[in-house]
Amino acid sequence: MAQSGKEFMSNITVSHQSNVPNHLESGGLNGTLYVDALKNALSMHMLRRYCAQKPNLLNFEGCLSSGKLQIVIDYINACIDRELSLTELANLVHLSPYYFSRSFKQMTGNTPHHYVIECRIEKAK
Repeated sequence: MAQSGKEFMSNITVSHQSNVPNHLESGGLNGTLYVDALKNALSMHMLRRYCAQKPNLLNFEGCLSSGKLQIVIDYINACIDRELSLTELANLVHLSPYYFSRSFKQMTGNTPHHYVIECRIEKAK
């Protein structure tokens, strides 16, 4: 049987609520960038599901040019050993974290969080 919206949100909140402090404390692969992405996803779900007026989601094409993407990639590579946040990366190219995350995924095929994990794995090799 399908879950109602309230049950779904309750399950997400309960399942991730206990993990959020662990992700923030542990740093590593699931630190701030992971939590930022989770907050964005949860916010968008709530807006889509519970708002009387549906959000007007724009096309993300062209939000992140190849030049701006290169700025972010260079920054990630330069700062790969420290904690990065979605807001920090988005500010580099003057986009909101939501638009940045969507544009980054459209351009690279990966979320910023996943891209940073892959870079850290490559560096560790």
